[in-house]
Amino acid sequence: MKALFQLSMALLFILNTLLEVTGQTFSKTYVDTLSLSCLSENSLEYNGYYYTSSSGGGVNLQQGFYCQITKIATNGDLEKRFFAFDTTRSYSSGPPLFKDSNGNFIISLGESVKGWISPRGIIAVKLTEDFDTIWHFRHSDTTQFDSPHNIYRSENGYIYISGGRNYYKDEDPYSLDGFLLILTDNGDLVDFKTFDEGGREYFTSLTPCEDGGCFLGGATNSFTGQNEGYLVKVDSLGNKLWAKHYSQFANCSASLYSIEKLILSGYKLSSIGTGVLGLADTSGALIWTRNYSYSGNPAFYNAICTSRKDIIAVGIATLSGEGDSGFIMSVDSMGEPNWSRRYNYNEFTDFFSNLIETSDGGFLINGSASDIDGSGQNLWLVKLDSMGCLEPNCWEVGIEDAKANELGVKVFPNPASEWLNFKLPGNSGEITLEVFSISGQRVLHTTLFAPLEAIQVGHLPLGLYLAKLTNSDGTNSTQRIVIAR
Repeated sequence: MKALFQLSMALLFILNTLLEVTGQTFSKTYVDTLSLSCLSENSLEYNGYYYTSSSGGGVNLQQGFYCQITKIATNGDLEKRFFAFDTTRSYSSGPPLFKDSNGNFIISLGESVKGWISPRGIIAVKLTEDFDTIWHFRHSDTTQFDSPHNIYRSENGYIYISGGRNYYKDEDPYSLDGFLLILTDNGDLVDFKTFDEGGREYFTSLTPCEDGGCFLGGATNSFTGQNEGYLVKVDSLGNKLWAKHYSQFANCSASLYSIEKLILSGYKLSSIGTGVLGLADTSGALIWTRNYSYSGNPAFYNAICTSRKDIIAVGIATLSGEGDSGFIMSVDSMGEPNWSRRYNYNEFTDFFSNLIETSDGGFLINGSASDIDGSGQNLWLVKLDSMGCLEPNCWEVGIEDAKANELGVKVFPNPASEWLNFKLPGNSGEITLEVFSISGQRVLHTTLFAPLEAIQVGHLPLGLYLAKLTNSDGTNSTQRIVIAR
């Protein structure tokens, strides 16, 4: 009965989403001549455009680092680019971006002096919609290494910035404290708080809550000597109300699922890597956690709750022989997978760092994609539809002609060009996929665990292949597939 119920729920999800798939799609990189590397941080949608922030290293490191805000049309075309960069100071480590109700940008940056790679302070800048400076605030002393990661403006006008602060001293250059900087809407200092449990702490997320305070998510090693997830609740003035640490995570970011629940997303360090998701109540008590461990070595960097109350997580997956891929997965409110997708821009290091749900029902994902020669990274934006497809309805193409094999798995389309889709029965559990060329060489090896999973095969040469599917009890099935373009 349980298996039948799970299958029924999976089919219900498919039918519901099939009727509601929405969203324009694109996958583009935005190259600039200043950068050796460009790390994309976060995006927002405003007045029919997307705005994204990123940081990069100058071609000549004596120029230091810089940040940029990029204005993007909904089809992915570049509209405008703003650089924070000059010959005496440059900015990096972040930069989180926020847009207030008046249409102004607020951005926070790490500051470095010319010739130094490491940021040495925290910068907050308020800009008009045309990127003209309204005010500029600097909080720094020369012994600090500061990395802001999150920014938020509350209804009372306070601006909150969180991240990691390194007390860079000879005796311990690797100690790290979480910090929270609070400013007024005019850029005046309210307070600066640090959070030290005795070891290393840092924050990767900042989530506002109903009572005017915030949840700060990140990592700590102060309690066990090993990295654990770290969650702190503060009031509106940054005073710590409580702190929790979670052995289920090596790092966790927090976001709102509802006014009563938080999504925790991260990873657990192990020999193969394990993505971890969880749900907690607003006192920090865990409701559930779930590991997503398979040959892709996943790590989740952020997750959101969608308007449909699904959880969408993004991060990185490393597939044998394929390099690092951007990874996106949908799960239900109990952590059961709905679907997952992997995307590559090039064959080197590509990953997703953050996402937003867009007004058309799809997702805009911030990421970084390697250059063709693998020498650096570029800002990478990927716009997917509501089913996580770059090609609209990617999972649906060819399903009418697909027949289930001995394990009940449908493989489609066949022939395939860029994507091969797998529809698993609801009671199948994890299934190992191996793809062999006609010469017997194994060209793909991964694990399928979602009811709908799309595997990228665009890198495979044209021809005939054999797909071998094996379930948890060792039963296997083989199926011929054709790659044709």
